[in-house]
Amino acid sequence: MRINQPNQPIKPMIEPARQGVIDAIQPVAQQVIEQIEQPSIVANARTALLVAQVNYPRKSQANEDPQKNPATYLKMAKNYKDYLLQQGKAERVVIFDFLNGTFIEFKKGGAKDGQTIQPKRDALLAKNYRYNINGTLKLKVSPAEKQVNSRLYYSGAHELAKQLTGSEDGDISKADYDKWPGGKENSMSVSDLYEIAATQPAASLCEVHFIGHAIADGPVIVNTPNYKRKQFDKDARRDDFTDSELAHVFGGQELAKFQAAFTNDAFLVVWGCEASRYPQLLILQAKAKAKISLTKKEAQQYRAKLDAVLGKERDELRALMRNLYATHLAKAAAKPVYSAPPGTGSVHEGEKNTDTSGAVFNPVMMHVELSQHKSQLRFYKEMGVDFIDNGAFKPTNSVAVEYQGLGRGYAIYKS
Repeated sequence: MRINQPNQPIKPMIEPARQGVIDAIQPVAQQVIEQIEQPSIVANARTALLVAQVNYPRKSQANEDPQKNPATYLKMAKNYKDYLLQQGKAERVVIFDFLNGTFIEFKKGGAKDGQTIQPKRDALLAKNYRYNINGTLKLKVSPAEKQVNSRLYYSGAHELAKQLTGSEDGDISKADYDKWPGGKENSMSVSDLYEIAATQPAASLCEVHFIGHAIADGPVIVNTPNYKRKQFDKDARRDDFTDSELAHVFGGQELAKFQAAFTNDAFLVVWGCEASRYPQLLILQAKAKAKISLTKKEAQQYRAKLDAVLGKERDELRALMRNLYATHLAKAAAKPVYSAPPGTGSVHEGEKNTDTSGAVFNPVMMHVELSQHKSQLRFYKEMGVDFIDNGAFKPTNSVAVEYQGLGRGYAIYKS
């Protein structure tokens, strides 16, 4: 789930001066892309790209000092990397370590700790995670203010704060930030993933994973506000695939090149949650209607009408699924995407959690909280929704009947 994410997107305020920043950064981005597709790598090696998300630095996920205690999602990415290489699912894996701004390449038989691909991006700065308190971007706020305000990543905010206040930690006006053409920060963005995926050799990209928090709008990678250019908005969004700034990946003939990079058996995964309350209420309402007791005569007279009424909830759930990021990604890649169905949340494996299903998976990653959501998941199956239940998504132990066929609880989204 997205933590502290504003409900409404902020409208962009883009100035021509910002284009100069984009132009300055583009050569560096191209260097990274070229480095990741170096011909020294085995030609057309089966490649997987794994995004280790951050959301924002916090002690509970060890993001504040990842060198001492590996960040939760980076650790999961490495778990999945080990699975891919050991099982022969991929010959090459690139982890996008967003927190530290590094691309780490692992190859079958290569160095255990992988190789950092240069040039690296800037590390994310904790001082750029700020609270918007009545139009002021603040680094330090009171406990009461933390509870009711968003903490989002404002790229380069420390640079503007230095200019205006003399201190990188200084408070700055949201209006001043909106008018600012941008600084020199060059931290990692979802755009990097899209561009690098598109430039892989044809039929070489077998898996792409977003590992971390997620909502309907997409994976919450850094937790940036949804405005300005993609240079500033580093998270994945449903409208990325129609964004004019990403036309070089998804526009016109370029989309065909993006799709051609994938192998025939390729798939993509959006790990994490889609824990919206509205889908939960739709399912509760539908199940309540389904429990109506009818006499035989009433059943003959009214069953069809009642089924039509019941179908309204199902139609609405299907409409919600069609508008999830996972569906938009599946359409762009022309490959299946595995992701949580609407109204369900995920738990972290390998640490204390609330799931009592007893299901065990390899590698240690995440799964939908099966015991809490089993009724909803079964409802989705009754609707005809398919769940991925093989490979890394199939339990390694026997599970109760009510969990069979659900795998990790991730639905299959298709274009």
